Amino acid sequence: MSILATGIIYFKDTLSDAMYDDISYFIGEAANKNRIGINMSYNLSDYAMSKYKTNGGFVAEKSTMIYELTESPWWSQSENLFAPVIYNDKGEGVGIDLSRSRLPGVQKFFSDILDNDNVSEILFSLREGNPAPDEFEKCKIHVGEFCETISDAYKKTKTVGEAKTTPNITVGICR
Repeated sequence: MSILATGIIYFKDTLSDAMYDDISYFIGEAANKNRIGINMSYNLSDYAMSKYKTNGGFVAEKSTMIYELTESPWWSQSENLFAPVIYNDKGEGVGIDLSRSRLPGVQKFFSDILDNDNVSEILFSLREGNPAPDEFEKCKIHVGEFCETISDAYKKTKTVGEAKTTPNITVGICR
């Protein structure tokens, strides 16, 4: 099952075209530094873009940047950013093994982005790539709590045969 890891970076003000370009390069460099792939605004996959369409279309506002995280610049999947998930003998999620996970790099990426004076907040959404779930867990956290929050969300998942489920969570991240 594909995992969709997307969100919105909120800016303090509406940016000029030149500033929007500059901050796009800054975000891309932060992703590269933390070894994460990222698609932004009109470069989102069709799969991710469909989540942000309004009135049948997609318009990038200069007060926000919609993004999609991937495992690398050339790969469209994001599962390995959130692995390895540990399950007990009953198939219940115990959490993510952060000592072997790339999740701390995602947290550092968000921290780097929040250090930019133009950025006010980041919204992050994690879900399986099937139709929208009935419920999302929603919370607002400090960037330093990101790994723990996502790992804790996996504690509410179960295996179904060989398949593993993904938590459906939306997190507001601030400094």
